[in-house]
Amino acid sequence: MPKGNRSTNRGRGPKPGTKYAPTIAKEAAREVTRQLITAHIEPMIKAQVAAAQGLTVAVIRRSDGTFRRIDSPEMLDQALADGETKIDIHTLAPSTPAFTDLMNRALDKPKEQAQDVNLTIHDDVIKHLNAARKRAQSHHS
Repeated sequence: MPKGNRSTNRGRGPKPGTKYAPTIAKEAAREVTRQLITAHIEPMIKAQVAAAQGLTVAVIRRSDGTFRRIDSPEMLDQALADGETKIDIHTLAPSTPAFTDLMNRALDKPKEQAQDVNLTIHDDVIKHLNAARKRAQSHHS
C-alpha cells in the first residue's frame, strides 16, 4: 500500500518538462547531425535525383582486375597520365527507392487507401451454416 496521499506526494520527482541527461545528449546529437546534413543538402538532393533518373559512370579497369570509379576530370587526366588505358562506361538503371523517397518528400507520402471488401454469400451457404448451427445446438442439448 503506497504511503501518503496525493497531497503529501506533491513536489516529489522531476518537475513537468524536465529533461534527463540521455534526452539532452540525444537532442544535441540530432542537432549536430541536422547541421552537417543541411550544410551538404543541395549536392545530396542532386545525387538522389541523378540516382532516380539512372546514372552513367566511368570506371578505370586496372591491370590487376580491380575497378575505380572516375569521380572528376582530374582523376581521368591522372589515370591517362599513369598509363591506364582501359576505361569502361556503365549505365546504372534508375533507382526506384530513390525516386519514391524524393516523391514522398516533395509531394508527401500518399495516403493509404482504405479498401472496401464486399463479400457476397450465396443463400445456400447461409442455409448450410444455419443448419450446421442447429445440429450443433441439438448435440449439446
